[in-house]
Amino acid sequence: MRKLLMLIASSVPLWAQPSPPFVGPYGIVNDASQIASGLPAGTIARGSRFQITGVNLGPVGVLEQKTFPLAATLGGVSVTAQVGNVTYNCWPVYVSVGLVRAVLPSTVPAGPAAVRVLYQGQPGNPVTVTVSNHSPGIYTVSGTGSGPGRIFNFASATQLFSSLSRPGRPNLVATLHGTGFGARTGSDDTAPPQQNLPYTVDVTVGGISAVKLFAGRSTALPGTDLITFRIPAGVALGCYVPVQVTVNGAVSNVVTMAVSATGAACADGTNPVSSQMRTGGTVAVAAISRSDIANTPANTIIDKAAASGRSMAADEFAFDRLVSFPPAGTCAAYTESGNLLQTAIKLSKGANLSLGSLTVQSSSASRAIPFVNPDSYFAYLGAQNSGIIPTPPAPFLNAPDTFTLNGAGGASGNFSIAALLGVAPTWTNANAITTVNRASDLTVQWTGVAGRQVFVSGTAYSAAADASAVFLCVAPGNATSFTVPSKILSLLPAVAGDTEGRALLSVGALAGAGPSTFTASGLHLGALFLANTTKKPVSLQ
Repeated sequence: MRKLLMLIASSVPLWAQPSPPFVGPYGIVNDASQIASGLPAGTIARGSRFQITGVNLGPVGVLEQKTFPLAATLGGVSVTAQVGNVTYNCWPVYVSVGLVRAVLPSTVPAGPAAVRVLYQGQPGNPVTVTVSNHSPGIYTVSGTGSGPGRIFNFASATQLFSSLSRPGRPNLVATLHGTGFGARTGSDDTAPPQQNLPYTVDVTVGGISAVKLFAGRSTALPGTDLITFRIPAGVALGCYVPVQVTVNGAVSNVVTMAVSATGAACADGTNPVSSQMRTGGTVAVAAISRSDIANTPANTIIDKAAASGRSMAADEFAFDRLVSFPPAGTCAAYTESGNLLQTAIKLSKGANLSLGSLTVQSSSASRAIPFVNPDSYFAYLGAQNSGIIPTPPAPFLNAPDTFTLNGAGGASGNFSIAALLGVAPTWTNANAITTVNRASDLTVQWTGVAGRQVFVSGTAYSAAADASAVFLCVAPGNATSFTVPSKILSLLPAVAGDTEGRALLSVGALAGAGPSTFTASGLHLGALFLANTTKKPVSLQ
């Protein structure tokens, strides 16, 4: 009989045998933050819940284990982490054909580890990750690591304070869900003790440290952590107040929560786009910008325009990083795969809405903004000393001047909106900023933009990780300086030059205190962001 079975097995063609699991080089991330490996906060903490994406990882359908004790195999899937000659068994808690979530044992030492998925006895390829003592991540409603966080009203386990319709308010107690805070006592396959983890844990809301009531493991979801805290009394109000966690100096992703004075629906006074996304409808957003980049031997000038139209359903957790700005006096940040220094504006929510034929007109000339498949408009309006734009026209957005955006013939209906583009901020301490220490706060100073909304931002791309990190700080009205916290700068990758990537710091101003808004026959809300920005390449340490 044994010889017969061997003969049958040997007769099965290779093409009919199941393929082994395969995971790409960037396929393992913190389950909450989703920050790419290779970025500073892209490590996997001891005792944390991590996520593996790939092919042939497990069964068709989904299997989960949510209660203790945990088994080392789930649906034929097991996960190992090898350090040197020692192999550690992880605990799979969610398995499917393309996605596996597992808990890394707290006993795995910090440093490089080779993680491997095995399915039905077939070993997959090893993928090297960096194991750290702490790598906190905050869960989000979308599961992408950015936008509204999974931050609940402590008094009601079902009310999320990230809801734009039912936000939190100062002094209420909230509970934040995360992972990666650090190793625990006891084995991770057993129920954790309900006690504070022995680490220094800080949660900031709108940049203000909140009073922390508890920070420990969750018993409801294996490998996850909880922080219970009080929303600070002096926190900035808005729909997208940034929230960040720090554990023993290690920073998390930045998520948002909504905060209003009374708990009524949130509102961003200078940015009505967020309220329109909450209620739904047809929305158009256009950004027309002048960038003056300090380069050698001569400054680079790039004028560009981008626009996107969307038909959106009502969504109390609506978020789009392009228009969901933090309140004045605070900073948001996010990470994403690819090079965001080369990305055009495009709303991500809803179905495409045609804006027809778009043009932007100055006092003396006009430029078309063509439709770029699949669902956005983009054009370089002009440039000077730019090597990335072949045979560009001369700079177009010369300030001060009034520029008019015109749309005709689209589903949105005809529209025309004008705004006065003022001169860029005079960045008074730019010459002193050539190398940025990401472990220290950074103060940026400017003059010349009274009455306009000023923002300080930075973008850094890591070629080694093929991923980017971006921060955006909105200055208070009539401010002439802003200090970017080191907790935000720490999310950016170290970049020394073009061989490793590129980093730009920016100081810019809108045409006014916010976007210019408009409507049309097929449009509930349109918003024109007209900005003049000074940028500077820097090294990040």
